[in-house]
Amino acid sequence: MERRKHWWNGRFANPARRDVFLWNDNGHWRVEASRGSLSRRCREFAFDNEMAALTMVDVLTGSQGDGWREVSI
Repeated sequence: MERRKHWWNGRFANPARRDVFLWNDNGHWRVEASRGSLSRRCREFAFDNEMAALTMVDVLTGSQGDGWREVSI
């Protein structure tokens, strides 16, 4: 499994931190949304194609508003 992209909401505080990851595993796409940094809680979504996965990323990040930025891998 390869991590393709990572977005972060720019907040360091544990309860306010949000991260979204895009993963690829031989053509199967997964979006992971995590909340917090110390006691991290995650949700995962599976997709058959990259466009559907990126649509979910847009939903989770509010289309990059409110401080969201892509983190370099």
